[in-house]
Amino acid sequence: MGNIYTSMKIFHYKDKVDSLPKDDESILAPLHIRIKPINGCNHRCRYCAYREDSLQLGKDMQVSDSIPKAKMMEITEDIIDMGVKAVTFSGGGEPLFYPHLEDVLHRLVDSSVKFATLTNGGLLKGKIAELFALHGSWVRVSMDGWDNESYTRYRGVADGEYDAILENIAAFKKFGGPCRLGVSYIVDKENANHVFEAAQRVKDMGGDSVKISPCILENEGAKNNAYHKQIWDVAREQIDRVLYCGAITIGNYKRENKKKKGQIFEIERLKRNTSRIWCRLWLRLQHRQPEPGASDSQIKIKSQTK
Repeated sequence: MGNIYTSMKIFHYKDKVDSLPKDDESILAPLHIRIKPINGCNHRCRYCAYREDSLQLGKDMQVSDSIPKAKMMEITEDIIDMGVKAVTFSGGGEPLFYPHLEDVLHRLVDSSVKFATLTNGGLLKGKIAELFALHGSWVRVSMDGWDNESYTRYRGVADGEYDAILENIAAFKKFGGPCRLGVSYIVDKENANHVFEAAQRVKDMGGDSVKISPCILENEGAKNNAYHKQIWDVAREQIDRVLYCGAITIGNYKRENKKKKGQIFEIERLKRNTSRIWCRLWLRLQHRQPEPGASDSQIKIKSQTK
């Protein structure tokens, strides 16, 4: 399979590229639209930028706001009629907390519009999960804790929610649909030394990818980088364990071409965006049949930063 995390996707849509010059009078629909249907959420993440008045995303946020059903269905019809290629549902709040999402998905299933969602995973079950699994493009679950105790501390949820979400992930993959399920692991000083542990559990549940992302503490990028620089070495060592390759440096990643006997992870491709420290490291986990004599847990990883 080719690299699905690429900045070159736009070139799959030549008609859109051709419409970009100023002297071209045609106006084509956006290729992709992101919709934030609701600001309410079933989790209370302590680092959530949408709940901090001091951060840009949280400024003037009204938690009670949501898109009325009639307006949402009107938007959905407009998206279909305009020829939009794909829609992502995100927050604000928790998209799966939106009471009319199932109606929207049924309409999109009957169209050519692809759809995906960000979610905390707590409500990724039942008919909603089935619709995404069988007809969606991808689902990305945000996580931070590495066990029930830590997850409850991060999220302000009932004890046992972490295990419940892992079960939701496993059940989602059992639908057997084409939808890719990944996890975005939000890193801070407390969990930086648990990245490997978290990635391993995602793999064990059948997840397809892990995105390692820093928590956002300030509006200014320099302040965020200063905070994360303190835990860079710890996070780097953890990522090294996941990649199972040589030392990683801030400027670039070294590539390991030889796979060692008994190695769980194999590096196929590695690319580093030097403009960021480690804000968006992607690890794509592609399950495969193990080689003769290899562990049943053997997988191949393709990774790329964006």
